[in-house]
Amino acid sequence: MISIIVPVYNAANYLPRCLDSIFGQDYPDYEVIVVDDGSTDDSPAICRRYAEQHPSMRLIVRSNGGPSAARNTGLQAAQGDWIAFIDSDDEVHPHYLTALMEQARASSAEIVQVHAEHHPDGFAHAPALPAHPTTLQYTGAEALSALLYQQRVDASVHGKLIRSTLLADERFDECFQVYEDLHLMARLFCRVDRVVWIDLPLYSYLKKQGGQLNTHSIHRTDAFDVCDAIEHLVAPRWPHLVAAVHDRKLSVAFNIFRLIAALPTPPDESVCDIERLCRCHIRTLRAGCLYNPHVRMKNKCGILLSYLGFPLLKRLFRLHDCNKI
Repeated sequence: MISIIVPVYNAANYLPRCLDSIFGQDYPDYEVIVVDDGSTDDSPAICRRYAEQHPSMRLIVRSNGGPSAARNTGLQAAQGDWIAFIDSDDEVHPHYLTALMEQARASSAEIVQVHAEHHPDGFAHAPALPAHPTTLQYTGAEALSALLYQQRVDASVHGKLIRSTLLADERFDECFQVYEDLHLMARLFCRVDRVVWIDLPLYSYLKKQGGQLNTHSIHRTDAFDVCDAIEHLVAPRWPHLVAAVHDRKLSVAFNIFRLIAALPTPPDESVCDIERLCRCHIRTLRAGCLYNPHVRMKNKCGILLSYLGFPLLKRLFRLHDCNKI
């Protein structure tokens, strides 16, 4: 059985499509755990209506604590052999669970991932799926490397099927408000033997995603703390991945610096402190990342521009659409 955990907070505009896509799955054995995280819109009424119509759905209502707390509440109630997280403003293909489970059984993988795309119209007019999609198999270390270098394996918990035993004693760290998925997935990859990525776009963002960091998270420098925690985790076991952590931390620094550059008004002193922190991280990490063959060209371009001076880098970021990270 698969336990599907859906955290809900003020998602009334998207929630019916999300739940319809879940209950339209062609996989037969699943439970749906919807966690209403203190919504103040029509989401609670929508949840109650679906719970009355679908015996496989359980509704848990809690005070607002954020997505990590809501997911942890769902994990506590889950009874399945596998866990799937679906966000309430997303939609999944009817074959989503079947494709994940077929690959898990065929490969004996402990984590299976498809890739997610932004489909405003969902899967209403989706093309037919290929009979034999491309798959890639990773060890835990290889999957973590791909995750940190942002190569196919992504940090989000959605779009994945995870064996529930991996989550028996693992939870989202509720101290982190950004990159909490990255922190959990890094810990899980340290415990697995096999991860499979399937080249199937079976998970859809119904609303455009602006990236894990946005204008509301400039002050959330705990993104750096997540990277430090991952470095502490991998350094004794897989020291070669420390360079990958540094690349991910450099990406965080560039992203926050770019958001600050896009601010319409001069930053206050607290934001200036964060900008100085970003500059410090960029200076510390850029030389090692520049000569790392696994680092994306996007980061290498940022590194080269940073050597020309941060004022120039800031102006160039300002000329670009700084909301697209």
